[in-house]
Order: sequence, then structure tokens, then C-alpha cells
Amino acid sequence: MSFSVSTVAAQTSVRNSGANHVRLVRPQTAIAYTLRVDSSNLSGFDVELRIRNVPDTFRLAMAAHPEYDDQFWRFVGDVNVVATSGTSIVVREDSALWRVVTRGGDALVRYRVSLPEAEVPQRASWRPFLSPSGGLVGGP
Repeated sequence: MSFSVSTVAAQTSVRNSGANHVRLVRPQTAIAYTLRVDSSNLSGFDVELRIRNVPDTFRLAMAAHPEYDDQFWRFVGDVNVVATSGTSIVVREDSALWRVVTRGGDALVRYRVSLPEAEVPQRASWRPFLSPSGGLVGGP
């Protein structure tokens, strides 16, 4: 499972003073993430994305594997965003797409992935799972 961040450009007013032109350069967005598994609750895992230099509005999207699309977005819940600039609004625009409105800066995105019930007797090798001895959460 992976997320991508897409930005929506905002207008910036710049005054032209003679022959001097100002070029606006936005710092590059950087993403770091953490997966947390509670060994006493193997029904899913928590994800935390730390995103630096987000624009005022950005989108989070789940990418589908071209061969093994299990529609993993069905198991994503409790999506929330805390921004250093204040309040954030998270809107689910589509099954695998969320729009986040903040005031820019840095954002902390948290969500929970609840894994589907285990298949019996055998599970396909690419299906995510958690067990007391290990797990698979990112696919093949």
C-alpha cells in the first residue's frame, strides 16, 4: 500500500517593480512514515505520515498494484490530519482519494488499516496479514 501526495497550486500576487522579477520557490515536500503494530491487537495497524512543507490544499491517494488490486482502500479508516498551522479539514473525495485543507507548513496524517478476516485454509501470498510471529503489510 502506498500513498501519494498531489498539490493544488494557489495564486500568489507579486508586484512587478520595473525590470525586477521575483521567482517564487516552494520548499520540496518531504514524507516520512511509521507503521505501528500492537501485538495484543493483530486486527490491523496504525500508519503515521509526517509531511513537511505541505501546500494549503493537498491530496492523499492510495495507489493500486496493477496485478494485485485488492481494493485496500476499503480497510482504511480514522483518517485525521494535525497541521502545525492550525486546524485541518479532511474530505474523502473518492474511494481511494482524500483532500486535505490546511494553512500549509507541516502535517501529521494518521489512519488505521483494519485487515480483512483471514482466509481459510490458505491465504494468497500477496495478501496482508499479521500474526504473533510476523506479518506482511506492503504486498509483494
